[in-house]
Formats: sequence, structure tokens, C-alpha cells
Amino acid sequence: MTKTSMIAVMAVAAGSAMGQINTVTETSFSGFGATMPFGTGNQNENYVVTTNTALNFEIGIKGKERFVGQLAPTVGNVYTALPGSPTSNGLSGWNVDFAFNFFNNDRIDYGVFIDLDFDSGVGSTSFVTVDLGNPLAQGLGVGLNTDSGGGSQNLGFGFWQLDPNALPFDVNAAGEYELVIRVVDEPGNEVGRATAFVNVVPTPASAAMLGLAGMAAARRRR
Repeated sequence: MTKTSMIAVMAVAAGSAMGQINTVTETSFSGFGATMPFGTGNQNENYVVTTNTALNFEIGIKGKERFVGQLAPTVGNVYTALPGSPTSNGLSGWNVDFAFNFFNNDRIDYGVFIDLDFDSGVGSTSFVTVDLGNPLAQGLGVGLNTDSGGGSQNLGFGFWQLDPNALPFDVNAAGEYELVIRVVDEPGNEVGRATAFVNVVPTPASAAMLGLAGMAAARRRR
């Protein structure tokens, strides 16, 4: 069962989705130039992008290797990452990057939300949802009221746990995480959505070691 929790959400209701209007999903990101307009080292490539040609905006989301760049391999909207915290600070080695661009300078007419899945189970989700137009979200470092922008977040950041329904994030857990950025109009209709997945998998050597440990434990139980 999908559980959705809310953090820093304004009165803009998600409403019932009535379909996206003239949207096209791409695998590259355009409209921001060679680099993203936020943060040092964030790269403008390998995004999952949805472009709404009728309302003239684009949104994108992706998984990336923290402080390094692209996750590999990347297939469609699925990114592969390794478990663990490289710096032993409780943060995973992968981040979520998101971005948006309203070409008509009419961001004020829409709500932009990111939904981050904290459930590592394959096929199951537990979302924390952030309204990027909420002043509280700015205090968390993810709120933006400009017509174009973005951010880079780690599920290990402590502020996510301010949501009482947020699942604890285990940087060592293998599994699948769903990442969403979406746009909602004033009546509450969803008019754009881009979705990516990060599959966290152990290295072959680690998997082999886990297999050997399991076999040894089974022998001890006999």
C-alpha cells in the first residue's frame, strides 16, 4: 500500500489528476544552458524531463552520485547506485536533483511539488511531499519561488525526519526509491509529472560476501 506523508505543504491541494496537457517525456534537459542554475558541480544532463508544450514549462528529476556527477549505468528513468555512506556521515552516496523552468514567467499560477520515496521496498512507496512554494520549505533549503531553478537533496538529511510519518532512511539498505517532481494548477489538476527511480544495489563482491555469510549461517544452524 502506498503511504503519502506531507511536509511543508501549503493549501494547494493535489486534487484528482485530470491528465497531462500536451506533455512529452525526454531523456535530456534543455532550457538551462550548459550548467544548472544552482549549486557548484551540478550537471545539466541525464534528467528525466517532462515538457508541457501548451503551458510552456519543463520539469526534470534524476539521481546522481553525490559530489561526483552521473550515476551509471543509467537506463531510461532508472539510475543505479551503491549502498552505504562514503564519508560515514549518515548521508548516502547518491542525491536527488530536480529542476523546473516556466518560460512564460508564470510560476505563481502553479504549485511545484517533489515527492521522495523513503521506502526501499521494490514496488512499494512511502512519500514525503514538499511544496516548493512554501516559505517553510525554503527554511529546509528546498523552497524556490523563482520561475526557474532547482535543488540537490540527500534522503539522509536530518530535516526530512521532521515529518512524523517519514520512514527512517538506511543508507545501507538495497532497494528501489521513486523520485517525482510534478506541477499542479490552481484548480488542483496535475498538469505535469516527471518520475525517476534509483535502484540501490550492492557491488558483486559485497553480494558474494553476503551469500557466503548466509551459507555459513545456514551450516551453523544444522
